[in-house]
Amino acid sequence: MYRYGPFLRDYNALSTAPQWVPFEGYRTRYGNVTTLLQEADDQYAIYSSGEEVTVTFDASSLPVLPDGWTRDYILYSDGWLKEGDLNTDTAATIEPLPFHGMPAYPYDLNVRFP
Repeated sequence: MYRYGPFLRDYNALSTAPQWVPFEGYRTRYGNVTTLLQEADDQYAIYSSGEEVTVTFDASSLPVLPDGWTRDYILYSDGWLKEGDLNTDTAATIEPLPFHGMPAYPYDLNVRFP
């Protein structure tokens, strides 16, 4: 069944069958990636299809809400999502990595990642 909105993982269902193209290339090591997410600086948390990053923060210092109110949060992100469409040039590879200031994407061979 088609659903509108983002893909949501069902953590109660386990599948060993690949669900996405297995991108070739290096990824960020497993573990805490906080320092990679704090600034828009062309340093990325690079992860594979089916993997995820969990973002947490301490909200204990926020004021108590009046009865019946709820609090919403907005996550502002600056990054790129690699297209896995097999009709694109680099569909099955991590590289070339996009970066702020690149003239176009994909960029040609005389442009280098900073």
